[in-house]
Amino acid sequence: QCGAAAKSPNVHHRNLIMETVEELKLSADSIKNFLTEKGEISLIVTAEDVWGKSVLIAAASHFEHELGRAIERSASRQEIPEYFRSLIESKAISRQFYSYFDFDSSNTNKLFRTFGPTCKSKAESKIKDSKELRESQAAFLKVCSLRNQMVHGNYASFNIDLTTDEIYDLYRSGCKFVEFFEAIISEWH
Repeated sequence: QCGAAAKSPNVHHRNLIMETVEELKLSADSIKNFLTEKGEISLIVTAEDVWGKSVLIAAASHFEHELGRAIERSASRQEIPEYFRSLIESKAISRQFYSYFDFDSSNTNKLFRTFGPTCKSKAESKIKDSKELRESQAAFLKVCSLRNQMVHGNYASFNIDLTTDEIYDLYRSGCKFVEFFEAIISEWH
């Protein structure tokens, strides 16, 4: 499950968020199944567009939340004083998520570079050596990039060339990247 790598009191909260994304997807499926049974093909197309956007926003929001919490947990485990954790929260986490990425580069080097060259090098090497991590990174970036394009473009007319199922599959794959991120920065000293 997304964010399950860390053992903390927040595991239950993270699972609830993940379940919320899953519940949103299941609601979309139920409505689409109902409309299919009723033969409402044009409504299915409209519902797919609305639900796809909703699942995309929920997935990207979950990623943003989990990366921020991973940074907080890492700082806490490193016994960083409260006043520095406050600085980290206000200047490194709050509303900073999309500044960590260069979506044109198709990698997360900019994110890991934030934690220093050793962290970047270690993460880059592990991703290079693992097909699963490369796919997870790509899924994570695709969800975040699409969300960014959608909310900064014309949301109402934005066309996602993916089904709700495909978006949800990207989300599930991207969760593995979030877990990897936390594992890498937890080793940070």
